[in-house]
Amino acid sequence: MPEPLQPAPPRRLIRNAAWLVTWDEGAQSHVYRRDVDLTVEGDTVATIGPAETADHADAVEIDGRGFAVLPGFVDIHAHPSSEPMLKGLTDEVGSRQLYMSSLYEYLPLFEADPEGRRAATEVALCELMQSGVTTVCDLSAAREDWLDTLGASGMRVYAAPMFRFGRWYTSNGQEVEESRSRNALHPGSRRGSRR
Repeated sequence: MPEPLQPAPPRRLIRNAAWLVTWDEGAQSHVYRRDVDLTVEGDTVATIGPAETADHADAVEIDGRGFAVLPGFVDIHAHPSSEPMLKGLTDEVGSRQLYMSSLYEYLPLFEADPEGRRAATEVALCELMQSGVTTVCDLSAAREDWLDTLGASGMRVYAAPMFRFGRWYTSNGQEVEESRSRNALHPGSRRGSRR
């Protein structure tokens, strides 16, 4: 991903946010506030409440009418290096017996080259950010440019290299079984089951 064109302004003021999800220390929970101003300095929320124009003359102002302001979402299980390539493909090959899941019978449909995995990661991270995710746990196979690609996104990312412990499959289309034998990853290995 290319670097951002310019750094974020040091002070941002969101005026008249229709909804604000904020932490209430006294209640020890998140609360909803209506029609409120929010000032952000650097990467820290500085004030919540009415903002005087004179105090924020150097701030970039954002009109918050009609919008909700909330903390960034956390996605604790994502496969950004592969999932974008499966859009529209796995939807058509699901198993009715497994509630239209295609996970155990059909994935992966194909494997991308390093350039494809990098492009898929960039697409997935952009889509996550557009949906409000600011922190993600990336469960992908490690590759040479993996951490550089994640770092360029600007997101908070926990890199969790995947490994295969066993083989999941369905022999009858209705039950998911697992083989934990040493040969589970090799073609032609005997399918074990856990019942």
